[in-house]
Amino acid sequence: MSYTKTLMNKRKLELYENLFKRLGPGTHSITLSAIAESLNCSDRHARTLLKQMSERGWLTWLPARGRGLRGELTCILEPMEACYREVDLATEQGKYDVAHKLISFNDRNVATALKQYLTHTTTVSENTIHAPFHRRLSWLHPHHAMERTERHLIHEVYQTLVTSQGEDTVENLAHEWEANSDYTKWHFYLRSGATFHDQTSITSADVIESLRGLGQSEYWGRLYDHIETFIAHAPINLRFN
Repeated sequence: MSYTKTLMNKRKLELYENLFKRLGPGTHSITLSAIAESLNCSDRHARTLLKQMSERGWLTWLPARGRGLRGELTCILEPMEACYREVDLATEQGKYDVAHKLISFNDRNVATALKQYLTHTTTVSENTIHAPFHRRLSWLHPHHAMERTERHLIHEVYQTLVTSQGEDTVENLAHEWEANSDYTKWHFYLRSGATFHDQTSITSADVIESLRGLGQSEYWGRLYDHIETFIAHAPINLRFN
């Protein structure tokens, strides 16, 4: 069964949950009129809704031949699973306002529902988290992102040479470093085996290119303008003067 790329609205999720609460999962022998009563609509509109929900993979409906006879209705998805599918689709399309509305169907608390959704996504996929947000995020590039949320996400994706842990400086991309007596020259040793997302190796040249870019930034440059030279001694060794 194909899954169309148009979004279902919040009201249809609510109607499906009301139907699911009445019937429960599994296959049920039921008339179209009884379904229409549960959906609080006409028989004709009930047919339309059943068709749309069937196309989404929420349920299957096998109508009986003849007026007033019982057909077979099978509820396949739990209502929240149906909701999560729609939220996934909304986030893929960048429609985050729609995702927020969907996640709060039938008067659910948005914050609580989002926490449950994030738990669901991390359970389904260890490598992907779908997180609806109230505005469009700017470019997640460490040289250009300024907003607090973007900076937080960048720290979850990118590594720095070292990082802070309380009052201590601890290793990150660099596993060891040393300085001369007056702290004007620093030598960093990168972790071997560190890679980008496409599995290509991270080298000292990559780190130097990134730092030079920061030095040329109007916003960040003042933090790096005291560095005169960057030298790559080896693929995983570099020095600052």
